[in-house]
Amino acid sequence: MSTDVDDDPIDRRIFYPLLAVGAACVIWGLHALQSRHVPLRDFGTWFIGGLVLHDAVLAPALVIGGWLVVRRVSDPWRRAVQVAAIVGGAVLLFGIPGLFGDGRDARDPSRLPNDYPRNVALVLALVAVVALSVALAGRRRRRP
Repeated sequence: MSTDVDDDPIDRRIFYPLLAVGAACVIWGLHALQSRHVPLRDFGTWFIGGLVLHDAVLAPALVIGGWLVVRRVSDPWRRAVQVAAIVGGAVLLFGIPGLFGDGRDARDPSRLPNDYPRNVALVLALVAVVALSVALAGRRRRRP
């Protein structure tokens, strides 16, 4: 019995070029570590710590949060809540150094000169307003 569905889930026309791009990124990163004389012990601590934090905290939190959104939030709100959570999470991840003042130096006031907690809060508020607006617009469109 013949089927049109390919039994191999990997599309090799996409896989191998992306594998080459990924390998090039790893080589570039290793070169940057070596050329900037980054202590490998410090890098290893942060790298392993990041993996553990991701696998033990972030990934389970996202799975549980996604499950809760699907179970508790109805359409058209669900999509807006999911997008707002993803964008808001990315904003928080990228904002962590500024939020905690990591890199601030009293001898160099040009390093982290802005009010980062306020700015992150403003961006998160903007994300919430846009998500709410999109959800309300979708709700209006669906009414008969």
